[in-house]
Amino acid sequence: MAKVLDLSRCLIVMVFLVTGTFAAFSEAADLLGGDKQKFLRVVLPQNTKPMAYIHENETRGIYVDVLEHIADSQGIELGIQLVSLDRAHQLMLNSSADLSVAYTIVNTEMPDAIYLPFSQKLKVSFYSREDSDIEIHQDSDLLQYRIGSARVIPELQYQGIKQQFYKAPGHQVKALKTGRVDLILIGDLGVTYWQKLYGARLKKVYPFGSNQISFLFNVKTLGGRAEEHCRLFAKALTDLRRSGELRNITEKYKFPVAKKLFDSKSDDPYSCVDSI
Repeated sequence: MAKVLDLSRCLIVMVFLVTGTFAAFSEAADLLGGDKQKFLRVVLPQNTKPMAYIHENETRGIYVDVLEHIADSQGIELGIQLVSLDRAHQLMLNSSADLSVAYTIVNTEMPDAIYLPFSQKLKVSFYSREDSDIEIHQDSDLLQYRIGSARVIPELQYQGIKQQFYKAPGHQVKALKTGRVDLILIGDLGVTYWQKLYGARLKKVYPFGSNQISFLFNVKTLGGRAEEHCRLFAKALTDLRRSGELRNITEKYKFPVAKKLFDSKSDDPYSCVDSI
């Protein structure tokens, strides 16, 4: 059975590479037997190592492993494509994808969606270099500085605060270290990890808010099955955590922050919500 699943995933990847379009999702489902109810089109944000990334032409990451474990337990096939976060959001909105991830801090909410929160709420703050004398007392103080962020933050955008965008937190840290930006907006939990990884010394100057990660099911494409899929994924994710497999996945990627972010020791069940 494992060999069949592996071959199926290889087939899906081959279709993506040949066509280069999201029509490949439908074609791949047909090649797998035509049961589209058992096939989910998944779009994940690219270059978010260790969450989702490409290594030697293979899709890897915590998101990927968690989703594949759940899908295997439910007899579901996944067609996974890595794109920019903005592109993933648009593909969900125009009904070209069934499942993605959402973040409370960025504009990834949808009017027709069901959410499965699976991370702890992560505090997010503005950081400067440790030797900087920058002081921030209110949002308007940010207007005079170059700010690096990984994604569009609507709350900043509405206030006219300019943001320079980087593909991943690590790129933000490197930009701050080399002086290309004055401040970065990054999760507090990961600061120690990123400092060690890039040899940077950062200082928190202004707390901003919190962020939480959720799986996002598209009601426009899945209809009533969106809620059904969400409930099934919630149960499977709970089982994954209680069995210790979620902890094994996070340890596999040597990302110490993930243990706290995904609260692998908790016994509370995951549940679906209408909004985040």
